[in-house]
Amino acid sequence: MAKKKKKGKAKHEKKILSDFRHQDFSGLLTSSLAPFYNGENFELSQLLRRLDKKDATTRAKNLDRLCEIANTCKPKDAREMLSHWMYVLDKLWMDNDRRVRTNAFKIMLTLTKRVPKALRKRSKAFLTPWLCSMFDPCRDVSKLAERSFQLLHEDNADLMTFLKQQGEETIGWILEDLEKYLRSSKSDLSDLKLVSVHEAEIRFCRVLMTSFRTLRRVMSVMFTTGASNIVVSKLKWKVWSCLKSGSKYDSAVTRAAHSTFQLILSKGKESVISKWFESDMSRLKRYTDLVVASSLFAEKSRENHTIMCNSMLMFLKQFPSCWSSISYVYTSPFDSI
Repeated sequence: MAKKKKKGKAKHEKKILSDFRHQDFSGLLTSSLAPFYNGENFELSQLLRRLDKKDATTRAKNLDRLCEIANTCKPKDAREMLSHWMYVLDKLWMDNDRRVRTNAFKIMLTLTKRVPKALRKRSKAFLTPWLCSMFDPCRDVSKLAERSFQLLHEDNADLMTFLKQQGEETIGWILEDLEKYLRSSKSDLSDLKLVSVHEAEIRFCRVLMTSFRTLRRVMSVMFTTGASNIVVSKLKWKVWSCLKSGSKYDSAVTRAAHSTFQLILSKGKESVISKWFESDMSRLKRYTDLVVASSLFAEKSRENHTIMCNSMLMFLKQFPSCWSSISYVYTSPFDSI
C-alpha cells in the first residue's frame, strides 16, 4: 500500500509540473520571458503556480511563503525557479495591492543574496520594470527595489553610475520598454474582464507615472553622455499629450510628464533640441498647444498649477516665436444679446 501511495504521489507531482509548464500565462504586454519551472521542489512548483490567482490577498500570502522557501531552499532550487519567477514578476510589479509588490521585491532581495550570478544573467529581461519600481509611490516597494538592485550590481551601486556605464544597446532596450508602457492603454495593462474599470485606471496611472519618472532619470544620464540626439528622437512619441491641462490622466501622471519635459527644456540651449523645435512650425505649434495654449487655468488639480506654470514660462522663454502659432477666438457674452 505504501509503495502504491508513493507511486500515486509521484504521478500527481509529475502531472502538476506538466500542467504548470503548459499553463497559459497570457501576458497583458508581450514579454520576452517564458514561464517554465522544471525543478523537483513540489511546494515551490505549487506556489509559483498559485501566483496567477485573482485574489490579491492570496497572492500576497503565497509570496510571503515563497520568500521563506527562497531563503531556506537549496541554491539549485532557487536557480531553477528564476525563469518562471522573472516571468511572473513582470506582471506582479504592476499589481494594485502594495502588499503584493512589497513581497515580490522582498523575494528579489533574497534571491540577490542567494543566487546573484544566476539572477544577474536573467536580470536584463526585467531591467526596465525594476527601474520603474524604484519610483513606485509606495516607499517600501521603492526601497526594496533599489536595495535589491544595488546589491546585485555591487560595482555600480548608484543608479546614475550604472546607466552611464551601459552601452547604447541596453539604453535602447530601456527606452523601447518605456515607450511600450507609455503608449499602452488600460486594456493592455489589465484584463477588463477580470478587474473593474477603477482598478484598471489605478494601475494604468501608476505605470505611466513611474515610467515618466524613469524616463527622466535615463534622459538626465543621456544629456551628460552627449546623447542629446537620442533624447530629441523621443519627443516624437505621442505620449506627451499628458502635458495638456484638463487631460484624462491622473494629476500625478501630469506632474511626472511636466517634470520630464522641463528637463528637456532646461537643456534647450543645445543646438540639437532648438533646431528640432524650430525646424518645423507644425511641430512647434503642437507643443505650444500642449504647454501654452491649453492654459493651466483649465487644470482642475491645484497640485499641478505650479509645475504647469513653470513649464509654460520655460517654453515661452526658450521659444518666444511660439506666440505666432497660438490661435484663439474670443466670444463676447454680448454677442448672444
